[in-house]
Amino acid sequence: MSSIEERQREEKEQRRRTIVDAAESDRVLEVMAEAIQNGIDDGSIRGDLDPAQTAVILWGSTHGLIQLAANKGPGLERRHGLAPESLVNWGLSFLGVALAGQPLNSSDGE
Repeated sequence: MSSIEERQREEKEQRRRTIVDAAESDRVLEVMAEAIQNGIDDGSIRGDLDPAQTAVILWGSTHGLIQLAANKGPGLERRHGLAPESLVNWGLSFLGVALAGQPLNSSDGE
């Protein structure tokens, strides 16, 4: 096989993996959105949230927390006293409170 053919084969495989990865991500987001909708329906998640948008926000937030902990954890701990595991745990708790909190359009002040 020539180097051109090998490169074309590798590029084709990379495109296939990208499509598979996108399909898997879409399926995860669908499952998350469905779970969020179930929470809205049973009252455990506030009702003013859009399930699909919330799923993407949760995905991005958790991904960011994990990346920070993995890549910047030692520096955050050394400079700011933020242990990576605690940062992730606190971030997840924060997101949970945001999901269960009062709707943004709540005007009753409670």
